[in-house]
Amino acid sequence: MVAETIRRASHLTADELAALAEAQEGTCVSIYLPTHRMGKEIRQDPIRLKNRVSDAESKLDDKNADADGVRAALQELEPLTNLDADGSREFWRHQEDGLAILVADGKTHVMKLAVDTPETTVVANRFHIRPLIKAASRDGEYGVVAVSRNGVRFLEGSKRGLSETEIEDLPESLQAVVGGDEQKGFNLHSFQDGGRANGEEAVPHGHVDKDEFEALKRYFGEIAEAVHEAMRDDPRPVIFAGVDELFPYFKDACEETSLDLVDGHVAGNPDGAHPDELHEKAWPLVEKRLGEKSQALIAQFEEQQHTDLVCTDLEAIVKAAKNGRVDTLLVTEECRPLGSYDPTQQRVQLDEAEREEGIDLADLAAAATLANSVKVHVVAPEHLKFADGEIAALLRYTA
Repeated sequence: MVAETIRRASHLTADELAALAEAQEGTCVSIYLPTHRMGKEIRQDPIRLKNRVSDAESKLDDKNADADGVRAALQELEPLTNLDADGSREFWRHQEDGLAILVADGKTHVMKLAVDTPETTVVANRFHIRPLIKAASRDGEYGVVAVSRNGVRFLEGSKRGLSETEIEDLPESLQAVVGGDEQKGFNLHSFQDGGRANGEEAVPHGHVDKDEFEALKRYFGEIAEAVHEAMRDDPRPVIFAGVDELFPYFKDACEETSLDLVDGHVAGNPDGAHPDELHEKAWPLVEKRLGEKSQALIAQFEEQQHTDLVCTDLEAIVKAAKNGRVDTLLVTEECRPLGSYDPTQQRVQLDEAEREEGIDLADLAAAATLANSVKVHVVAPEHLKFADGEIAALLRYTA
């Protein structure tokens, strides 16, 4: 069943993205639609998929495409268009913020997206990958480490919200970490509930006795190490949620890891806090961090925009990408210039009529860049004002 092939687009590697973007034999159908993680809105998602499948079938008819295998694969999606069909309800209950379905003769890729995506149907000789690039970059995703002396939780999510995720080797509590020491005579009175109703007695960082300091240091060291192992090579920022006095311990522990810890934190005892409550407080911190990253990226382009290293001409960008000269590519989700590319003559031809027969030249440039670099970013049009809000490339070197 198609539902059994689902994976997360955020786990795609640059090589996998580049392979998906390559021209395929025969016709390719790319379907994207927004989805919901929970609530009654889930019932809208099978209807959206049904409309996208119908749109794909209509476009195949318009092309008079010889694509029996593709049509058959689209038919296999039919059970998912009915929420009450066997397996369908379970499928739709485990979605994120969007869904990608890529269909070619003999192959179907189904991927969950942790980013917003507009409803889109593209029928061409290659898959439309822009939303996948955005999802794989993990921009907008983040993690929350919610810690008290009584327990630790890890939550992950995006602009839409958070959900709890299990992490291997995450300690259960401070008591579980130092319990063995208690048997050796270590007194844990400072960490027992009491003094405050929520069990979070203030322990100022740097103003505790040696035993207490070492216990907390060990506790947070194990937490940071477990999260680090779970997020190895993961670019998502991490937010700490806990009382003010504990944040410095986690911050110190993170210095020994590659975690992208945000300076601010969600203050207060997180025990029992609903994911929605944590998200409401954490998301402004994530937005600020994302804004800082975007500004740094755009500043890199703006500093070089009057040199030959920044290119905003589509034809030149496609050629440079194919020749491996693009270091970083910025492109908007809305940019979809159709045309053709002759690799022999290295000639780009824009389709002025923008007929569906043309290939997406921006996706072509992105695929070629991904083959040589992982630096492809899908950005908002306002970040590309210097490039008329479309596409820009930072070159490794000039021709």
